[in-house]
Amino acid sequence: MTDLKGIKAAVIGGDVRQVELANGLLECGADVQCYATLTEGLDPYITLSDDAKDLFTWADTLVFPVTGTDPDGVVRCTSTPVKLDEELLSSAKKGTPIFIGSAAPKVKNICQKLELPVYETMKNDELAILNSIPSAEGAIVLAISMTPFTIHDSSSAVLGFGRTAITLARMLGGMGAKVTVVARKPSDRARAFEMGFESTSFKELGDVIGGFDLVFNTVPHMVLDRQQLSKMKKGSYIVDIASAPGGVDFEAAKELGIEAKLAPGLPGKVAPLTAGKMLSKVVSQLIAEVFSQGQ
Repeated sequence: MTDLKGIKAAVIGGDVRQVELANGLLECGADVQCYATLTEGLDPYITLSDDAKDLFTWADTLVFPVTGTDPDGVVRCTSTPVKLDEELLSSAKKGTPIFIGSAAPKVKNICQKLELPVYETMKNDELAILNSIPSAEGAIVLAISMTPFTIHDSSSAVLGFGRTAITLARMLGGMGAKVTVVARKPSDRARAFEMGFESTSFKELGDVIGGFDLVFNTVPHMVLDRQQLSKMKKGSYIVDIASAPGGVDFEAAKELGIEAKLAPGLPGKVAPLTAGKMLSKVVSQLIAEVFSQGQ
């Protein structure tokens, strides 16, 4: 187990995943205090703080939710949202490492000015790969709830070939779906072929999209516009698990009679306990690495 003895960790905001993270840090020996975090399931040995500024001053490290901040630097919390502005962040000691899923540019600029190193956990390969498991499972659960047919023997397309797309394609194939991977890079298409899937490029998508029963999108920019959607067959479905606003023209899909759903952030919705344990494992290791290097 990762050793965090002697490290004072402040855990702020979040959902069930953040509770599991706080519990995990405590198990590793850290002194943990929480602010604006869910209390259900929280270890009774964890202290609840009611003053964010005092907590920031006390902490050796600040741990924020994997969901990160909105563009204004606001962190989702159980009660009053916490805004990471200069006034609040200046309460932290210089050099205090901050761990957060992703931070708005304005937050990173403030932290740079105040000499507070920021570690964006969602850029960590290990966490992203682990997170792809509940993301892919959640996408399949959603597809099953939407469709009147089985995944088995369906013709399914996976758009993109990043960490989540790879896991999703593998799961769909394991359930008996006929999977086609749509990827930009020739090397990704070659890997998809090696894994036993059909593959094509986005340039050629329009030529084959009419043959799919299910389309799963993982690309966070527009890939299924009205022109592409108009080529899809009636009775087909789209599950978009890319970051909001997704990669589908949802208004056009509705007009064309195609059921399409945007479902970002699936790990926290379908498997928050597992996702939280994964988060705890990785963040604990990251904190230990940072402190072993003297920050």
